[in-house]
Amino acid sequence: MSARYEGLTKGDGQRREEASAEVSYEFAPQWSIAAGLLHVNSTSPRGGGSDSGFRTDGGLELTYRADDDTKLYAFAQATLARSGTEATPLRETVGGKWLN
Repeated sequence: MSARYEGLTKGDGQRREEASAEVSYEFAPQWSIAAGLLHVNSTSPRGGGSDSGFRTDGGLELTYRADDDTKLYAFAQATLARSGTEATPLRETVGGKWLN
């Protein structure tokens, strides 16, 4: 399990905060699953700016490790809640890594 928080305030008063948490579980010798949440909150003193609002995303990754050098995975991310003008990313990915 891991978690992180990051806050940034710019000189013009714009503020962006990100908090995330992830948990993973190995359910078989070569298989694991990970789930995570990301919450982003952005405010702008100008009101209605392009960075005003919040977004909460959820993600899920299924991983198969064929051997020490080969990893195959499927990943999906979706926005669970949002307000204001925050973008709504939706991603699905299938891929692999060879670590030789």
